Amino acid sequence: MVLLDRAMSYLPGDTRALLEMCYLAELPQREAALQLGLTIGALELRLHRARKQLRQVLNGALRSDAESFGLALDPMLANSWQETRQWCWLCGKHRLIGVFEAQADGHVEMRMRCPECSSRYDIDLTGSAGMVSMEGLHTFRPAFKRIMRAMADRAYIPLTKSCCWQCHKPAIVRIIHSSEAEFLIPPDRYWVRTDCQTCGTFCSDIATILITHPIIQHFFAQHERFVCEPYKLLEYNGLSVISARLTDITSATQLTVLLNAQTLQIMTVLSE
Repeated sequence: MVLLDRAMSYLPGDTRALLEMCYLAELPQREAALQLGLTIGALELRLHRARKQLRQVLNGALRSDAESFGLALDPMLANSWQETRQWCWLCGKHRLIGVFEAQADGHVEMRMRCPECSSRYDIDLTGSAGMVSMEGLHTFRPAFKRIMRAMADRAYIPLTKSCCWQCHKPAIVRIIHSSEAEFLIPPDRYWVRTDCQTCGTFCSDIATILITHPIIQHFFAQHERFVCEPYKLLEYNGLSVISARLTDITSATQLTVLLNAQTLQIMTVLSE
């Protein structure tokens, strides 16, 4: 039960409640569906997804613990996903798990996920995705830094040159909110969207252009366990600005960056 309790703590609250209701309290599915206002089919689909999330936790962040209990785990994940030193910047509750994956063409990709947020949004929090080479890298910290630099270019180059960051041909560049495109999650974020006729469409969270600022780099170095809060659209000195706030969840120290909503130029950085 200790391992199960730990694994369940990695899951979103509604997922955890569903598993507890149907498997720990052993409530019949028909009764559970009635209480939740779902059809049996919808309940079974949610249970399928919940079980998948639980397996991901046991195969990832808690794999060594699960193996010590003699649990039969997914052999495809053996010696692959590992816990990293990087904390999730969405929830601040879990360290990311990462993997280096060899591709069919021989190159290597790196992926990082949060046991909770990645399951909730069905996304990797970051990854090389063919954007930058992982050649010669075997540990996550330098790989993560290389990806962050590449992602900064992916947003910064289109913004300053109105061109595709990859082929450098003219492109349509816009700053959009998550609500403007269904696939942009998590919610309440702003993105740099680049539409290139040659390379396609790319979207980069505006946070990626902040990481080269010295004050923000200093904040990262001093506060490893922080969250990037939902962005807000405000007015500052008569201009429309986007407020991006970083909060250290262990000390409540905050850093707020105000960016011009049209150009993403940093207007001011406030420490609290």
